[in-house]
Amino acid sequence: MNNYLIILSDSSKSQKIKAKLESLFDSTWKSNPKKPDYIFIIGGDGTFLKSLNKLNKFKNARVIPINGGTIGFYSYFNTKNINSILKNITNEEKYFKPIVINLFDGLRKYISINEILITSTKTLELDIKINNIKYEKFVGTGFMISTPTGSTGRNKSIGGAVIFPGIDVIQLIEVEPISQKKFNTLKSPVILRNDCNIKASVSSNNKQTFLVIDGDTVLDVNKKIIDIGFDRTNFFLYKPCNTKSYISKLRETYISGV
Repeated sequence: MNNYLIILSDSSKSQKIKAKLESLFDSTWKSNPKKPDYIFIIGGDGTFLKSLNKLNKFKNARVIPINGGTIGFYSYFNTKNINSILKNITNEEKYFKPIVINLFDGLRKYISINEILITSTKTLELDIKINNIKYEKFVGTGFMISTPTGSTGRNKSIGGAVIFPGIDVIQLIEVEPISQKKFNTLKSPVILRNDCNIKASVSSNNKQTFLVIDGDTVLDVNKKIIDIGFDRTNFFLYKPCNTKSYISKLRETYISGV
């Protein structure tokens, strides 16, 4: 028996995809929201991101995003190929566990699969350490930590590198750094191994420091030292694309004249 859960956006397109998907199920498929083997996410990338914490509670579940929105970098399946979905998703080689960012601000722990932005109501001042080694003193608008899957989102918009799927690295991106005679920063995205640890110490000059997690949740930081590490999701994600389809998505989404 294949137990499944469907999570979807409220768009009419997603509702139609849900109806089509359910028409493909035979008697071996059973809805089981508490212990699903397969979780189908129908919507755009935003639907997937909003579901992250819920998904991560289901250890080793197979998560299959279906593009029912506009941009679908997390999705391989869509209205054109949904008829072939059931024969493809049982192949274990089609899944992987994406890198996630684990963040601890002294009181609370957070998880992010795209990026975390540290910013402030005034000019942000941070002392950054990588593996307890002093890296730089940053002064500017914000400091972002991004995963490979998040590289085509806000990371790209502020000048970060686009990282192809399957490359296990993370990157640090400075947002509008300020240069003064007293200090200077690298002013370039930095690509790091995903087994490193980052500590960001917030200056006492910053009375309110905020975290923007996957572009959706904004929270006031409680402590002055932010501890950042990296892990893998508890769930398995269906690989959204191979090199050919990833290049096609980049062309269709960002590049004119295609």
